[in-house]
Amino acid sequence: MPWPVWLVAGLMVAGLLSLSQAYGFHGDEMYFVVAGQHPAFGYVDQPPLTPLLSAASVAVLGVSPTAVRILPALEMALVVIIVGFIARDLGGSRRAQVLAAVTAGVSGYLAAGHLDTTTEPDLLIWAAVMWLLVRVLAGADRRLWVAVGVSAGIGLENKDTLLFLAAGLAVGELLCRRWEVVRSSWVWAAVVIAAVMWAPNLAWQAVHGWPQLTMASQIAGYAATNRAQALPFVWLFCGPLLFPVCIAGLVWVLGSWAAAPWRPLGLAALVAMALDLVSGGKAYYVIGSVSLFMAAGGIVLDGWIARGHRRLKTGGSPRRPSPPAG
Repeated sequence: MPWPVWLVAGLMVAGLLSLSQAYGFHGDEMYFVVAGQHPAFGYVDQPPLTPLLSAASVAVLGVSPTAVRILPALEMALVVIIVGFIARDLGGSRRAQVLAAVTAGVSGYLAAGHLDTTTEPDLLIWAAVMWLLVRVLAGADRRLWVAVGVSAGIGLENKDTLLFLAAGLAVGELLCRRWEVVRSSWVWAAVVIAAVMWAPNLAWQAVHGWPQLTMASQIAGYAATNRAQALPFVWLFCGPLLFPVCIAGLVWVLGSWAAAPWRPLGLAALVAMALDLVSGGKAYYVIGSVSLFMAAGGIVLDGWIARGHRRLKTGGSPRRPSPPAG
């Protein structure tokens, strides 16, 4: 991994933590701390991971905004590094890896790292799962599916939004006719692992009358607003100036011959977005898939820069007109 990728991640952590004490607790942060101080396998509005981590941060470091914001800052820095890894495993050059990391480092991931909520672990898990899927779909050791299952299981103990990605991946694999993936026993092992890890929260939900379904129905009551915010949110999260880079990454994944092994992931992201819109969920529920497109966008941007350099080298200065004969 090129050292500038690590530098971008380090600067993100330093910047976030230097400002972490400049503003007080967000209401959700206080709620997660208090909820985590009453450990359970679930809560009415989310699984237990974020509350438990928030309470542990306060228990170890004391009660302060900085204490609960250390983990979010580190999580978003890890996303930057993972985006660099994704760009590398998509075949990107060292410059493409750096460009992808910079794109992630100045995007909505930076904004997300300011607060301790369920969103930050969710974004990290989506990025990690995307990276693992990039590797296994390109033919890496099939046993990496076990890591996919473990990562998904951890993610489902934080938010159940990964179900959108799972459904999208199933559709993408079928549309791209990746039958070797569907038939792999390691894939089904990953499904079983994730389900077993998620089971305690499911049991808690069942015992308490499925309160998260009630919460989801309440959120769906604002479906029209949520749908109207979807595209503007994606635009802002990617960054108004860098949004074209992410769109170029999406086009590359869906249309480039070189990206054929990873086309199911591009389709999975679109299906996940469609399911989120149909269900009336909030715009950020499936934004984690943008990590793939930032990485691919770094490759496309690297190509643009390389072509520009070649034109400069071959074009030279404008040719002067030849003097008239005689």
